[in-house]
Amino acid sequence: MGLAAIEAFDIDVTRLHWDMTSISLHGGYDDAEPGYARPRFGYPRTRGRI
Repeated sequence: MGLAAIEAFDIDVTRLHWDMTSISLHGGYDDAEPGYARPRFGYPRTRGRI
């Protein structure tokens, strides 16, 4: 998704640092593609705090 936004809006990323180690997912993920991690219930390290 990040790459799609960078390409769609022609964002200059030469000075960008994006730490994606803590993300939240919303929705249903019953059909995860084989070979990829299946999203499951849990909390990011920030526990939802920004």
